Amino acid sequence: MAVEEPSTRAKGQRLDSWKAIAEYLGRDVRSVQRWERGLGLPVHRVSGEKGGVVFAFTGELERWLQSRPRSGSSDSNDRSALLDDPLAEVEAAATSPRPERESTGLSGSRPGLARARYAAVIAALVLVVACVSYVIVWSASRRTSSYPPKPPTSRIMLAVLPFMNLSGDPAQDYFADGLTEEMITDLGCLNPQALGVIARTSAMKYKNTNEDIAQIGRDLGVTYILEGSVRREGNEARISAQLIQVSDQTHVWAQNYELQVKDILDVQRDVAATIADKIQINLNGEQWTRFSHEQAAKPEAYDDYLRGRYAWNRRSVAEYPKAVAYFNRAVAKDPNFALAYAGLADTYTLMSLNSMGSSPQLLVQAKAASLKALALDDGLAAAHTSLAAVKVLLDWDWAGAESEFRRALDLNPNYAPAHHWYSSFLLSPLGRHDESIAELTRAQNLDPLSLIVNADIGYAYYLKRDDNAAFAQYQRVAAMDPSFVPVHFYLFKYYYHERKYDAAVQQEMTVLRLSGRPDLAQRVQQLFATGGFREVSLEGALAKAGGNQTSFYDAAEMHAAIEENAAALTTLALCYKAREPGLIYLKVDPVWDNLRPDPRFQDLEHRIGLD
Repeated sequence: MAVEEPSTRAKGQRLDSWKAIAEYLGRDVRSVQRWERGLGLPVHRVSGEKGGVVFAFTGELERWLQSRPRSGSSDSNDRSALLDDPLAEVEAAATSPRPERESTGLSGSRPGLARARYAAVIAALVLVVACVSYVIVWSASRRTSSYPPKPPTSRIMLAVLPFMNLSGDPAQDYFADGLTEEMITDLGCLNPQALGVIARTSAMKYKNTNEDIAQIGRDLGVTYILEGSVRREGNEARISAQLIQVSDQTHVWAQNYELQVKDILDVQRDVAATIADKIQINLNGEQWTRFSHEQAAKPEAYDDYLRGRYAWNRRSVAEYPKAVAYFNRAVAKDPNFALAYAGLADTYTLMSLNSMGSSPQLLVQAKAASLKALALDDGLAAAHTSLAAVKVLLDWDWAGAESEFRRALDLNPNYAPAHHWYSSFLLSPLGRHDESIAELTRAQNLDPLSLIVNADIGYAYYLKRDDNAAFAQYQRVAAMDPSFVPVHFYLFKYYYHERKYDAAVQQEMTVLRLSGRPDLAQRVQQLFATGGFREVSLEGALAKAGGNQTSFYDAAEMHAAIEENAAALTTLALCYKAREPGLIYLKVDPVWDNLRPDPRFQDLEHRIGLD
């Protein structure tokens, strides 16, 4: 049957996809699909096609918009008011009235809005946090009063999906992604005992996806999902946000926010008052200080901070120097900006772990940055986490590091990297394996799709000498992403520990190919064919000790793998002098078992504090 179309004069422009329809209406695809199902949004489907082959006409959409009751506007051309109304029934669920300064007269704005400053948007997002938190805590209180009561340790789980960038400029993705990350951080700090928030790594897997809300909820194990969009122009900004209950995909709360930069200080005061009025019983004094102080940065400095985090989150050797440059620009513009110093500390730490220069020098810079951040704001869980890592990797101050990790987790139990690094940098190296796996499990619950967290669970089992559990976990990670390099490196270690040298070499070749070195992969294949695993290890040790990214630890490990004990001890001495991060695993990595009776190895353990 042919699709019935309206008259040519009435139908207007044809929009040939969900994305085009959503962009025309200034909303995300999932919202528009829900409007079509529940509110009669006029969307047509191509005859004979099932699923997503759809189209709509702008004329019909405009008539549908005009048919909607207006939310507080007498202007028939006020598109913002018209677009608000499809969510009017859920806005009634919001528990606090909208402050006067929430709207500053952006009526009639079209979907093509493009640039605005950061400050206005962040203020609105804090108000979103306050409203969302109140709704969630209110829901929790209702559940607590029901029978049978839930155990007191149970938590509501929430995911913040990536805010859509509706500016039409991909260069502004850093801005939308940064707002998403700040929402995750702010919500995670509010009441961690009652509310768990999925970490950024897992949330960002759903950027630009049309995945069904129910499926996302199952994937992440959450009860609620917060989603939204951002549009900017000059000194004006518009944010749309909505909280959805996963079980039935109903809107619990939704709101649009329109702001001008000149009102930022007043808005911040209004937001603070709203939070204090609605959820103050759920915030202790330290959490309140953290939440209110975070917004004090100059807007131009915060913009550079967001760009730095965007580069840092890409986790690549090419992006880390960019992150350092942006964070340095941020502190130059605002010397009291604690978060930017914390970003520097995080970046220098990861550069050290990736052998991007002198490890001690990078760690000294990381330590200075983290101490500066904490001097400005002792309530930053990220800065305490970075300082803890430095205390392990640079100072070998195990007690001091544990104190910093615990402080970070006290401040924000929802901060997945603190659980992850506490496990990988302290608990596993000290042989506290059950505690280590428990912390990694907590990190996994908060960041279920993180490849490195899942791979490090396998490595924790390997260090515990539970090879079967380690291998099974590695296989799960490889199935999640066959191109993830660290899991193939872990499999390489597993196979040569099991003396399955053919499989070990295959994994090493995979690592090299995925790292962009097919020439070295071919060289490994040739060496193995002519000289076996011993020749592969010897050449690998020489390359590791003299390459552009020198790693004496990896070279020593290659010597130990083929029982070249004297060479391994000599290279470990160089590793100690260079203060390489891998030394923290001396006590627990099975590769060193043949060296443990040697007094020189025991002395090295003692000097690192591992005896």
